[in-house]
Amino acid sequence: MPDDLTIRAAPPLPPEPHGAAASRPAAGDAAAAAPLRPNPSLRIDGALGLVVIEFRDWAGRITGSIPTSQELAAYRHSALPGLTPDDAPPDGRTAP
Repeated sequence: MPDDLTIRAAPPLPPEPHGAAASRPAAGDAAAAAPLRPNPSLRIDGALGLVVIEFRDWAGRITGSIPTSQELAAYRHSALPGLTPDDAPPDGRTAP
């Protein structure tokens, strides 16, 4: 198979028109203050050994995740060593 993959440099961006800078949000706005992040983003929860996928809104706040926050809480609860019977889930199951 021939190896014809080439990578070319992108041309420089043209200068902005005078009105473009005025249409951007001011430095004090929440959108400007929030750092740009990929959406969704991946986070490793080292204590649980899980990868968490987080979805964010335009302001950078987490709006959802896989696993959900309730599932993460259940994982944390079941991962705690030395649970007593009083710490058992309400449905009567016992933690490992």
